Amino acid sequence: IIAPGYVVLIALLLLVSALPFGDGLAGLKRAAVGWALVGGVYLLMWLVYPKGIGYGDVRLSGLIGLGLGHLGLGAAIVGLYAGFLTGAVGGILLSALKVVDRKRFAFGPFMVLGAVIAVLAGPQILGALGY
Repeated sequence: IIAPGYVVLIALLLLVSALPFGDGLAGLKRAAVGWALVGGVYLLMWLVYPKGIGYGDVRLSGLIGLGLGHLGLGAAIVGLYAGFLTGAVGGILLSALKVVDRKRFAFGPFMVLGAVIAVLAGPQILGALGY
């Protein structure tokens, strides 16, 4: 599901950048920076400790980075951080409730939740932090 997601997302980003109300190459450059930032963080974590994060999460992070990066670097950073924060809180709760093993749980849903938070509340979060 991730590989076709890249095809669809990149096609949509190219389409949006070509439209009259789109921002052309600037949006594509932001998407590339977001992909490098978010995808790079997850790839580095996977390279350093492969047992700590799955490669599916690394591949998903590229999609999230492309999408949030197109919105701006701030959205990519908020989404990255919100994914880790919701994953930590969610992991603690799931572990305390004995729903999952303390050492293994799916992180992808928390990554997506972080991206949704960045889209819906990213500007407000950045504004509250003074950015």
